[in-house]
Amino acid sequence: MKHRIQSFQLGQVEQAQVVEAVGAEFFIVNFYGDLLRVRNGTKKDFRPGEWIQLVVTSIYPLSFQLYETSTKDSKTLDIRA
Repeated sequence: MKHRIQSFQLGQVEQAQVVEAVGAEFFIVNFYGDLLRVRNGTKKDFRPGEWIQLVVTSIYPLSFQLYETSTKDSKTLDIRA
């Protein structure tokens, strides 16, 4: 892993780009050149090329939640690596 991912801190918000969907439950995201397989715990579909914001919820193991700001009330949805 690149230094950028190793320096993540709890609560940090990072952007990642969706690379591809792997079935209905997983997708691949690009974090600064590192590809990570992410389990989609939401009912939302993600498309290749889409940028998403993720909040770091755990360091070991690395885990995220989707950070949505497009609605009036910001909310998080469960997504874990």
